Amino acid sequence: MNEIKEYDENNNLTHYRNSDGYEVWREYDEKGNEIHYRNSDGFEWWREFNENNNEIHFRNSKGYEEWDDSQY
Repeated sequence: MNEIKEYDENNNLTHYRNSDGYEVWREYDEKGNEIHYRNSDGFEWWREFNENNNEIHFRNSKGYEEWDDSQY
């Protein structure tokens, strides 16, 4: 199986594609936290972090959402 992998300047994987046509895209914040994920099947998720680098919010394209108020 052939794979294509692309990385950003911080060596974070930003794009993946295999020979079956499946793809994944990822975005990162300035601290290197993965904040957005999307795949070719249409699934996505988003994460937010506070100033201490703790995850405080998560949501996905299926309607799931979670807040961590203890991290504020």
